[in-house]
Amino acid sequence: MGTTISLAQWLNAGINVLLPILVAVVTARAAAGAVKALVLLGLSAVSGFLVSWLDALNAVLPFDWSQAGFTTVMGFVVAVAAHFGVWKPGGVTGSEGAVQSTLTAGLGGSGRHTA
Repeated sequence: MGTTISLAQWLNAGINVLLPILVAVVTARAAAGAVKALVLLGLSAVSGFLVSWLDALNAVLPFDWSQAGFTTVMGFVVAVAAHFGVWKPGGVTGSEGAVQSTLTAGLGGSGRHTA
């Protein structure tokens, strides 16, 4: 039994590498780590679902929930690894990263701005 990785799954991996930057854009600098992790998980779930749906449409097959779940979990793992392995050490994401240093609002903030 052989398996192949589709172009859509490669696309999903690339998207998930960039998701930590999107999380930094949509969450507040002061947001709890749990809020940021849940936003990342939600975005990974949406990405995994859409990729599995695209695969099913392209192959003219029924939607496979187990593939969607696996794609979501693997996407989340890739996103977390990209955050801690590339983006955060590079100063792009994280509470002190370049993205959140330039933005003043977002999900999970207290609503107060400090100078």
